[in-house]
Amino acid sequence: MACKRIVFLSLFLPLLIIQHLCILSTSIPLNACQDSLQQTLPYCNASLPFVERVADLVKRLTVEEKLNLTNSRHEPILRLSIPGYDFGHECLHGSVVLSNYLPESVAKRGATVFPQPLGLAASYDTDLLLEIGRAISDESRGISNANGQTKEGYPSFLDCWSPNINIYRDPRWGRGSETYGEDPTLTSNLLATYIDGIQNGYGDIQSSKFVKVISVLKHFVAYSLEEANGEMRFYFDAKVTQQDLEETYLAAFKHAITVAKAKGVMCSYNQVNGVPMCANTKLLENTLRDDWSFNGSVVSDCGAVGNMYDPMYKFSSIPKAAAASMTAGTDMNCGNAYTDGLQDALKAKLLDEATIDKAISRSLLGRFEVGQFDSPDDNPYTKITMDVVGSKKHLMLARKAAAESVVLLKNLNNALPFVSPGSDSKTRKLKYKTVAVIGPNANDDLVLLGNYHGLPAYGTVSTPLTAFQKRMGKENILYAAGVNVVTGDGAWGFNPAIDICNKADVAVMFIGSSSKGSFNGVNNLDTVEKESMDRKSIDMPGLQIDLVKAILKKTNISIIVVLIDGGPIDIEELVENDRVIGIANAFYPGQMGGEGIVDVLMGDVAVAGKLPTTMYYKNYTDEIEATDMNMRTYPGRTYKFIQVPVLFPFGYGLSYTKFQYTNLSILRRNDASPALLDVSFTVSNIGNMQSDVIVLLFLSFQDNEKKVGFTTYPKRELKYFTKLKKVAPKDNENENSDNDVRLIHFELKESDFEMINSDGKRIFMKGKWKLEINHDSVLQQEINV
Repeated sequence: MACKRIVFLSLFLPLLIIQHLCILSTSIPLNACQDSLQQTLPYCNASLPFVERVADLVKRLTVEEKLNLTNSRHEPILRLSIPGYDFGHECLHGSVVLSNYLPESVAKRGATVFPQPLGLAASYDTDLLLEIGRAISDESRGISNANGQTKEGYPSFLDCWSPNINIYRDPRWGRGSETYGEDPTLTSNLLATYIDGIQNGYGDIQSSKFVKVISVLKHFVAYSLEEANGEMRFYFDAKVTQQDLEETYLAAFKHAITVAKAKGVMCSYNQVNGVPMCANTKLLENTLRDDWSFNGSVVSDCGAVGNMYDPMYKFSSIPKAAAASMTAGTDMNCGNAYTDGLQDALKAKLLDEATIDKAISRSLLGRFEVGQFDSPDDNPYTKITMDVVGSKKHLMLARKAAAESVVLLKNLNNALPFVSPGSDSKTRKLKYKTVAVIGPNANDDLVLLGNYHGLPAYGTVSTPLTAFQKRMGKENILYAAGVNVVTGDGAWGFNPAIDICNKADVAVMFIGSSSKGSFNGVNNLDTVEKESMDRKSIDMPGLQIDLVKAILKKTNISIIVVLIDGGPIDIEELVENDRVIGIANAFYPGQMGGEGIVDVLMGDVAVAGKLPTTMYYKNYTDEIEATDMNMRTYPGRTYKFIQVPVLFPFGYGLSYTKFQYTNLSILRRNDASPALLDVSFTVSNIGNMQSDVIVLLFLSFQDNEKKVGFTTYPKRELKYFTKLKKVAPKDNENENSDNDVRLIHFELKESDFEMINSDGKRIFMKGKWKLEINHDSVLQQEINV
């Protein structure tokens, strides 16, 4: 039905009033400024800076229209032909495509699901994170350009609520797999390239004007607990020292804002030292905006503002909670609290209209930056099509990422890889002909995908079982799940697993944890960790260890264990048992996880990953409460403050080959460079297989006399890391071949020798320091600064 439009130009209001007179709602373009009358106004003038255009638009809005722009789903402004806009898009490790308002062909396509971030962190590969960030935002843009909406008239997919850069403080945390591990330096460097990939660039195309997709950092700040000891994330008060806040909890966020230039931040559910984070003026305004010069928008975690009224009970009404949040710097609310409370808050003078103007100006700026108020023809990112979504290139990247995420923890007598290494692929021999593939995670699509994912591209997932069958032939692969992750059928599940072990040369067991949760309306009870669910211990869940013991007792087979998990699990029994000849951690490897894992097990890819977390002994969690946020409380948190023995340290990871580190040199700089010291050394492959290798540089302060403002010093701190690609071994059959010797060079700056004191201040620490290379200190030297 056609709709007649009558236009009234008012001489008395600073508004362009366009009224649509029709019974049915009119169709609004998915981009604003397409109307010829709009195009005469400053906010549609593409030659003006975005900030000026935003200011012009805001002054034309009524109070009601302004209030409709305070939620994370902006309502349409019909009289200005401005569409709605949904900021709420998840893309933790892939663009989440669920039951959105999409063309059927788009919805069925899904999107590429990469490994969970904890696995990506094990790669220590900043270049890989750049590629993955680009791939995710390319797919998000492609979906958006194909009319990707969450509701008719509400374009979406251009704000990516990712990355999660909280520090993996406690191994029981149910969302640890969403993070980049326990170290601020590792997290900061990986997220920097990931955010660059999300926000900028498509192929060779760069835009100085537009942002491809906005990256929204989660969860600001000191958030790392779902539920424990009667506490819940919705009201938990994180008691954090100023030292820990600056040293651990804020560090990655600061890097993401000041270096990576992320344009969005999500404030978290919890309180920090008695102040709800979404109403925390000190952190949202003083730290984020004043100290770090953040000029993007802040959105609440979903329901966080309303939670401050109930169940946090920090405010006596929704209007008071809403006013406090917006005044403190929370520009948008995901939830209903602003919708339900800001009108009454205005009437009660709990905040003024200028505060609302400031908030909506920040969120509208993001819409201008992604191009919603410019002609699509002027924005290079509108050229991205659905062809990129689930493309062969992206699926191969997901497979590569899954392989790079694998960490080898144990390898007795070179049990791995399956194919003996050698320069001549024709003579490489397969060590095992018949393989028993066992375990609840060997053929479970959802477990491999982790959490915060949508439909995987084309609805397909490569599991370890299907990858093994494809590689070695179905006739050579025997399979039994044995048990579920959480529950099992005891002997009924054990017997088939035992039976196939008696027919195989080796057993490969895929065990660990599960973060399946709810997907497509199905609540998967076989889940031990997820958003809203922390683990109670780091024990191997269910009957999985019992299954291993039964196989060891009833057969003579050797076992290789591949952990599919979201964080540290106690595997001490497996480490100590000599019939468990190999252990690898593959985390939650994404939709191409099976292929990536089997690439590593077969030896097509040389394993090179290193742990992004500490792996603790079982009793570690008996010694400290999950609610204790203090990093230095006995037995200490993370490798920096641990005071007890651990099963595997942060940065641990074996290789299929052997590397030699030599020629350490530390020279003092006397020029105008900001560097204090030049550190260099060489790395060469003295094994028999080409491989990547990750190199870590740690510093630790060695002065025994405690300085003012310090009670303890970090045991060591990761300062720099690099990943060398495809380091080749010497060709012993060719006398004229040269060794592939790589020269590593790090410049140590004055800031590298600073530490955070009890007041949260950075202090340059003169005295004796120790420099160590890698977790095992393969090279080390004391230095005085």
